Amino acid sequence: AKYDMEHKEHHHPCITRKIKLLVISGVLTEGHSNTESFGGMLSRLDRTVFHVTYVLLQERPNSTIANFTKAQSLVDHIHIFSKEEQDIFNGAWTNRIAKHIESWEM
Repeated sequence: AKYDMEHKEHHHPCITRKIKLLVISGVLTEGHSNTESFGGMLSRLDRTVFHVTYVLLQERPNSTIANFTKAQSLVDHIHIFSKEEQDIFNGAWTNRIAKHIESWEM
């Protein structure tokens, strides 16, 4: 059977554009068990298929984003959000950041 790419594209729009994957975490840091568990898989995703954006919600000012997130730095996007002075003892700081992320063209 002949593979009909024109017909396939019509019914499967992801063939002609990348799948957008947004990874948001407060523990996307070097050495964390979640990073160790998922870092390999995320860094090996085919970038011709996936457009990957990493977001670190940084509660502690000295935490650094995991090294695997920089492996595809020419195509991936990295955003780091930190607590601000007014956010201390306020668990709603993630709502402020969520509004910012919602405004992104994804």
